[in-house]
Amino acid sequence: MRIKNTLKYHVIVGVIIVLMGIFSSYVYLGSERFLNNLKPGRILLKITFFITFFSVYTINYNVICPRTLPKKNLVAFFIAIVGMLLVFAGMRYTLEEIIVYNIFGFHNYYEDKRVFWFYVFDNSYYAIQALLFSTLIYLFFMYIKNKDKAHTEEIERKTSIFENQLRTLLSHVKDETIGHSIISQFNKKLIIKVGKEATLVPIDTIQYITASGSYVDIKTIDKSYVLRTSLDGVLKDIDDKKFIRIHRSTIINIDYIDKLIYSNHGEIDTKMKDETLFRVSNSYKKEYLKLIGA
Repeated sequence: MRIKNTLKYHVIVGVIIVLMGIFSSYVYLGSERFLNNLKPGRILLKITFFITFFSVYTINYNVICPRTLPKKNLVAFFIAIVGMLLVFAGMRYTLEEIIVYNIFGFHNYYEDKRVFWFYVFDNSYYAIQALLFSTLIYLFFMYIKNKDKAHTEEIERKTSIFENQLRTLLSHVKDETIGHSIISQFNKKLIIKVGKEATLVPIDTIQYITASGSYVDIKTIDKSYVLRTSLDGVLKDIDDKKFIRIHRSTIINIDYIDKLIYSNHGEIDTKMKDETLFRVSNSYKKEYLKLIGA
């Protein structure tokens, strides 16, 4: 499981928290008192509450958790949590008892409740909710990230083992190195290496091989491999009597011959099963016809 965009999960959590708050108010106050609270002033206070709530949530998630939990510095984490309780109370007091009061002329708390320790204590319940939600979300994402990292490291480890085994295999078989390509035969398979990649191609799947300049094109049933090497070198490495040279630039596998086409001028074309047509050179014609029994 890989999570690329964490913002949408925070939004989902935020929506759930808001809906839970509305529902709990409805259950606690009853329908009549709940509807009475839907006045502009009460809604404004609710907005300031959620601004405080999600500000503390964001600070904890983006600052406190990353700087303490990965380092397992729990002492610093809990000290910061205590500090965030004060921050929550301070932000809410500033928004509701100073800004809202100076603009709209009303308080959220009664005068005898607007004392420092009571205000901190009363708001700690909501502050702990914000801190708990944000910490749990952070730990969840950290778990997913570490799990993906462990999975990636395991894949890299297995890939490294395979590469070492393949490198050992290549060192024990006969190689012909030309430029950046290596072609070798091992247990009826052609090891085709280009750069840092090596492919084991079953010889029986090769239909024909053509040359153009200093490159050869090895055509299998479902794929082609273009290498910088010589046609003679490829034929030597394959070392299979089913592969016959019919032209200075063409080698074919007789298992994939569909038919021979004779012309009135004594020329012969070989049609392969994939409908590719090759002209048989006069210099190879006699040996070719003898080998295929035609």
